[in-house]
Order: sequence, then structure tokens, then C-alpha cells
Amino acid sequence: MARRALRRRLGHSRSRAIVEARAEVRRKSKAQIDRETAEKWAARAVAADELFRSTGDEKWRTASVEFAHEAVEHAASGTPGSLAHVRRMLPKRR
Repeated sequence: MARRALRRRLGHSRSRAIVEARAEVRRKSKAQIDRETAEKWAARAVAADELFRSTGDEKWRTASVEFAHEAVEHAASGTPGSLAHVRRMLPKRR
């Protein structure tokens, strides 16, 4: 009973994000999830790099680098070819 009350108070069992994650891990392989996650991080890196180039704000350059690292990390565990695919997506550094 105490566990249920704690879960209810924290909102874990009914969190929309957790419900969606449970469904995702049931229908996709870990490699597929890693590839999709890598692509999302790579897209964020591109968007942050565009913001840096248009605004000159260093926080976006830093964010772009961080997002690119996340993309490569996930791609390395993804499906075959994920790493090469993600590297092609990432902004070129000067």
C-alpha cells in the first residue's frame, strides 16, 4: 500500500512520457530506439548551430556541440550504418 501511495504522489505510474516509453520499448528494438534518438539529437545539433550562426550567441554553439556528442553516442549503439548517417547530418565545425 505504501508503494502505491508513493507512486501516486510522484506520478510515475501515470506519467504520459512513461506510458509512451513503455509502449515504445515493447514495439522497437534497442538499436532502433538508439538510431531514432541519435537522429533527434543530430537534428537538435543542426538547429542549435543555425541559431549560433544567426545570432552569434555562444550558448548555441556550445549546445550544438553537446547535442552532436549525444547523437554520436546513441548512433554508436544503433543499427548498422547509424553512426555514418548521423555524422552526415551533423553541422561541419570550423
